[in-house]
Amino acid sequence: MAVTETTLYEQRHFPIFQNRMYDSAEGARACPRGDIRLVQDAATGLIYNQAFRPELMTYDPHYQNEQAVSKVFQRHLEQVAELVERHLGRDALIEVGCGKGYFLELLLAHGLDVRGFDPAYEGNHPAIEPRPFDPLAGLTAKGLVLRHVLEHLETPFEFLQQLRDANGGAGLIYIEVPCLEWICQQRAWFDIFYEHVNYFRSSDFRRLFGEVRAAGQKPCRADTMTILESNMTEFEQEVQERLQAVEHNQSLIAAGQAFTRASTLPKYSYNFLWQGRPIIQYPQDIVAMQELIWQIKPDLIIETGIAHGGSLIPGSVT
Repeated sequence: MAVTETTLYEQRHFPIFQNRMYDSAEGARACPRGDIRLVQDAATGLIYNQAFRPELMTYDPHYQNEQAVSKVFQRHLEQVAELVERHLGRDALIEVGCGKGYFLELLLAHGLDVRGFDPAYEGNHPAIEPRPFDPLAGLTAKGLVLRHVLEHLETPFEFLQQLRDANGGAGLIYIEVPCLEWICQQRAWFDIFYEHVNYFRSSDFRRLFGEVRAAGQKPCRADTMTILESNMTEFEQEVQERLQAVEHNQSLIAAGQAFTRASTLPKYSYNFLWQGRPIIQYPQDIVAMQELIWQIKPDLIIETGIAHGGSLIPGSVT
């Protein structure tokens, strides 16, 4: 049987909440606990806690992870607000998981039109609803803000797909999550805890999305990764529709097969170069391979049967 997951890290009996307030020391010591078993999926490359049990997690007003009382963190949020305004615009924004509402109120103070959702919200601001955001509720936005949300979700890819579909494949999404590269480089064991199901790298988002507008670690939060992603564009939707139509276009399929057979004996694919080196590929295959490498962004490519080496060049410079 093929190995589909590789275990990277294990710990047992962790408190399930890192940021929950208890009425007494005894209550805190008796808190529910769970195991951490970080694994990497061989197919997707995503890293997550295989032992996570979502039924243990209840986010309510006792959950308290607001960091905005820190002056350093306030500077970080000001930088994020500038990023959101620059890339997502000022109108029709939704913050999913807005916490206690500090960042949303900061955006409002900057003159942005934004609504927020979070079951742990305790206030009475009319722009914030104290409930989870439902991507199937029919709300649309020009921009979505997800600050420290995806790492808490058991199925982040499916949630992002729901957001895309609910928004008609339009708009941009700002994502902020802990950075696994930083955690590993700094040996920051304290940044691995039960609340976080997923541990992301920038390469994960480049595989998930067709376009990344900006990505990096913020100066005031070196452990945090900032990603600005675009949802599926109209062009990408049109491509998908055309590809689905081709599946039933028998005349086009037959013509393609006939061309392949007719061009094989004359060695048609031997006529092409890449930067002066023979590549021995059909032009459409060269383009398709570059698209795959760009979307997947693999760390390592192994190619056999390289002949004159032309096909190695595009893969090494993508």
